[in-house]
Amino acid sequence: MKNMLWLIVLSVALSGCFGLACDDDDDDDDNDASPDDDTTSDDDTSDDDATPDDDDATPDDDDTAECDDGDTYCSEDARERYECVDGQWQLADDCLADYGQLCEDGACVDPWTYGSPVFDDCADDPNATTMSLAEKAAYYDEIAARLHIHPDHKRIHHVTIAEGTNEEDATYEDVIDWHTGENDGLWTGLYIAAQAFRYAVTGSEDALDVLRVMMDGMEDGMRITGVSGLFTREFITPGIDGMNCPSDPQRYVPSADKKDNKWVKVDTDGTILIYDDDGAQWVRTDHTVPERFADYCWLDNISQDEYAGHMLALAAVYRLVDDEDVRDKAAQLAEEVAEHLMVNDMAFVDWDGRITEHGRFWLLALTDFPGFNALMGLNFVKIGTVASGREDLLDYYDNCLLQKNGPNDCIDQYLTPPMDYAEWLWLIGMYIGRDGCKSNWNNLAMAFSNVFPLIWYEYEFELRIRLQNLLENKIFHNKDNEREMSKQHNAGWSIFYASMKNVAPGSTGQDIEAVEDAICTLRQFPESKAMPTLEVGEELFPTDPTCESRFSGEYLTYDPVPVYLRCPATFTWWSNPYEHQFCTANPRYIKQPADYLLPYWMGRYFGYIEEDW
Repeated sequence: MKNMLWLIVLSVALSGCFGLACDDDDDDDDNDASPDDDTTSDDDTSDDDATPDDDDATPDDDDTAECDDGDTYCSEDARERYECVDGQWQLADDCLADYGQLCEDGACVDPWTYGSPVFDDCADDPNATTMSLAEKAAYYDEIAARLHIHPDHKRIHHVTIAEGTNEEDATYEDVIDWHTGENDGLWTGLYIAAQAFRYAVTGSEDALDVLRVMMDGMEDGMRITGVSGLFTREFITPGIDGMNCPSDPQRYVPSADKKDNKWVKVDTDGTILIYDDDGAQWVRTDHTVPERFADYCWLDNISQDEYAGHMLALAAVYRLVDDEDVRDKAAQLAEEVAEHLMVNDMAFVDWDGRITEHGRFWLLALTDFPGFNALMGLNFVKIGTVASGREDLLDYYDNCLLQKNGPNDCIDQYLTPPMDYAEWLWLIGMYIGRDGCKSNWNNLAMAFSNVFPLIWYEYEFELRIRLQNLLENKIFHNKDNEREMSKQHNAGWSIFYASMKNVAPGSTGQDIEAVEDAICTLRQFPESKAMPTLEVGEELFPTDPTCESRFSGEYLTYDPVPVYLRCPATFTWWSNPYEHQFCTANPRYIKQPADYLLPYWMGRYFGYIEEDW
């Protein structure tokens, strides 16, 4: 108990510097919560209504009452389904524990269908594009495969196409500049997730072909590091026009404190090369990777945001894709990630044996709020545990991270006595400062990207309810904070939230408003991601002079800039909408479209968007 008390004091005292928000913060909305705040939908975790011998469990409160064989009913908490067998009620299914579902009308059903919610199509939105939702999805799916993915590289990128070509018919062979970057794995992962949902909805062979290519690329992103479970941030495939390794040797000089991302080269025999600045020469290391990566280069120091995209993709592919090879590849990669964290005490250890700067997932790593680390760590291990079916990973998840069998001193890191990850989720630190002005939108995006698959995969009642309340009351809503996500018209995270929120009896139910706002926002999403000319400044969206962001001297607008007035972004929903927008037309610079495709296909899968909308 003493350990827990001093750790809580230490954590709260240092919390002002978590999440890259070290500016003065007079009102941290997350600091006045408590570990057991809102961990169940009704502050009552008793199972009074869950068993057939409790007062409300059977239609007539009589376990010996006769019933007609084949009749069914649901427990009042919608967790269990009962059937009449030989004139007696018997538990047929624990819908939640067995399938992650709820019971309705005597059948186990997906939670997002519970209550048969109906949504408006928002077809009359005055800012909607001429193209329908389905037409935009068809176009963006087509251009992504045709233009934004080189078949030899197998990742998705923004591109600049050659003069004399145009967006409508240019292919990857017309690209003169592949805009690679340090978060390529993240954006590729989000696109893979979109294609997994597309395949689940349509069974499209085109979607499956894309998934085969992209999953090969994801595996390359791990194998090129030579470390099981460790992805690279970015790699360059030799021989592709418009894609080149850095020419400056200084980019290959190792970071002394591991706070900079550095490039490495792969020699002809697979040996990793680095540059010795003092000796002004290339040096062969002891680390090797498969020889098929000869002449590649790749960027080290992988971070948590990269894994947010990777693990979302792996969770979606494993759950939704029935092609054995593709699904097995997702399972293998997810298993290796979970094993890497287990073996390395909840840290990502780079090719050089050092922990990466943003790869620390023990609770008090002091790199971010403990609840934020807990959410990511639980998600990464859970997906690998389910996908692999390994008992040792399950034991690690249950009895190390969640301490289900009592105190277990199982993580060998500083400031890490036995602690239950679930008990720290409340201290997640999403909305920082007055009205969320100093919030980190990167962290908000990572929170959604991690809580969604974790709820999707987690069937244990108490933890699932805790996660759902975290999602609803601290991540999507936040005490009516002026800049909480529910007010940002963010189609991506609104659908993540609505599909995984608690909708069982006693909850706030299906969030029709959030889904319909997402649909309207997708209606407004531009028909092209080629760079337009936009000047959206003070006249349209005044700056709040009292709302300084986490970046000194920069201030946020009072209201979020809607998607139809925003410059094309790498992934629109990941970014801060309270900023002015300025961009200059360049029809040959075209950004990849995962930000439309992911919420659209998720909306289709969860029944929020009809096929003909």
